[in-house]
Amino acid sequence: MASDKTNSRDKAANPGLSVFHETAKRSMQLCWEISPRSFGTLVAAAVISSFLPAALTASAGLVVNQTEVMLRANQFDLVPLIPWLGLFASIMLLSGALQALKQYHESVLAFDLDRVISRRVMEHRLSLDIGFYEDPENHDLLARGSQFAGREYLRFIMQLVNLGALAIQFTTLLGVMMWILPIVTPLLAVLAIPMIVFRWRISKLQYKLNLVTTSRDRLRRYYAGELTAKGALPTIKFFNLKNILAERFDTLTRDLLNVNRKLFRRRAVGQVAGSVAFAVAFLFAAAWAARSALIGELAIGALVTYLASADRFRASLNKITKSASTVFTNILFVRNLYAFFDTKPAIHPTAGANPEETQGRITLEDVSFRYPGAEADTLTSIDLEIEPGKTIAIVGGNGAGKTTLANVITRLFDPTGGTVRLDGADMRDLSAKWLYGQIAYVPQVPVRFEVSAHENVAFGDIDRLLGNHEEVARVAKDAGLQSIVDKMPHGLDTVLGRRFGEYDMSGGEWQRVAVGRALAKDAPILVFDEPTANLDARAEYELFTALKEMTRDKTSIIISHRFATVRSADQIVVLEEGQVVEVGNHDELMELGQVYAGLYKVQQKALNG
Repeated sequence: MASDKTNSRDKAANPGLSVFHETAKRSMQLCWEISPRSFGTLVAAAVISSFLPAALTASAGLVVNQTEVMLRANQFDLVPLIPWLGLFASIMLLSGALQALKQYHESVLAFDLDRVISRRVMEHRLSLDIGFYEDPENHDLLARGSQFAGREYLRFIMQLVNLGALAIQFTTLLGVMMWILPIVTPLLAVLAIPMIVFRWRISKLQYKLNLVTTSRDRLRRYYAGELTAKGALPTIKFFNLKNILAERFDTLTRDLLNVNRKLFRRRAVGQVAGSVAFAVAFLFAAAWAARSALIGELAIGALVTYLASADRFRASLNKITKSASTVFTNILFVRNLYAFFDTKPAIHPTAGANPEETQGRITLEDVSFRYPGAEADTLTSIDLEIEPGKTIAIVGGNGAGKTTLANVITRLFDPTGGTVRLDGADMRDLSAKWLYGQIAYVPQVPVRFEVSAHENVAFGDIDRLLGNHEEVARVAKDAGLQSIVDKMPHGLDTVLGRRFGEYDMSGGEWQRVAVGRALAKDAPILVFDEPTANLDARAEYELFTALKEMTRDKTSIIISHRFATVRSADQIVVLEEGQVVEVGNHDELMELGQVYAGLYKVQQKALNG
């Protein structure tokens, strides 16, 4: 498995022209799928515009030739020039109109791409199972791929379109120059080949450097984020951590600069060498054209056309090599976006059965679990029966595996050994989407949705509750949230939070709102991970009084390190180092007098002073 991953990375770091073709084709198809009208118009306008520089230089030469003929004939009437001047002006007008058309449709396409691709990135991130985020290499993939979402992707597409347009412009200008001076012009064309090859190699080197520096760049941005994060600010101030974090940020930035310095130097030298070579070739071609005009082999208008075309040819070649370099670089990076989209979740969201009803009986048979890259199991040989309609508490010290066990029970993770069953069926044979619909979950750190209090509760069951103010008010009251709602300036219509909202709450209040959201779902299985971690004794009592009433006849799993909190549970499971060491109710475990009893007495002694 490791060798396959290594081979895949090696292949990605050494792409060929087939990669360019495959990725460009896929990108064009995606743009056409998202916004065919805007993308089609952009491509058409770019193609038409690419012929105009050659047409403009040719029409300028025709104006000069006609003027020269009129001067020789002592004819000073402008009428014969009007068609040629009209042609020149029409080409300029068409160029301006096409530019305006491109800008309009590029702006429209920007919003379409930003909307669709950003949403696809967000939705795909949510489709991946939690285990995906346990692998550090996958975080590198996310960092490399997500940078091309939305508007960044548009820049890449426009570079690709412009590269094609520049190639046509380059060819048409070359055709005009070849028609005028077929002998010396190929010298200029030949110079384009090594310049484009050089840019391609530089782009591949840039991509390889990006692959090996992604982790360091993520760490650099992490330090920058911590230095500006509101939540970290007090800790940084009180422990005087500003200098050490800033210094680590600086060190990583300098390291990245040193890694890239060789690339920057090689690119600069190559650009200078290419410019010198083209300048010498251009000087030779211009001298040849001027000599041909002096000896009468070339009309003055043709000379003007050739020199103007050569200048535009030079500019076109510079733009082509620069654009090609950018496209070659970004086409390698955008493959990471596709690699991200092509990543499949280990737990498929919709594959499996969708039973009509759930009793809530959960059975664990010899269940083990090991995190990716870990050397030992976090959970080992767990056998457990959770009866439907009962409340089970999972207790233990820090690192005992409580949250991991809850994640396996709820199928956020599949066990690496053994089987978890729901009503007798292996959970792996059930649709994950259906299963998650049967579970209400409160995490250790509640999500703070900066929307109205009404929506924060209604998110528990959007289809039934969103906009149903009476029902949400009833749920909030039953969940013990009324005292919190009463303090809000606009009741349940108050927008919560400080970034976008108008009223912030304490950590404990946010946690109680999260519990209310879970109860609002009215799911047959409830999982509470440390639901009282931020609550004082009174709030804890109020919460569990509400929980006891509202979770009647539901299967409830409560994870806690506060033993007094869970003493009323129907069954208490005690974990130590990932293993179940005791199971029973409070009285049974106290009578047993072993792990639970010892820890309970220690906590009670600490609470009572």
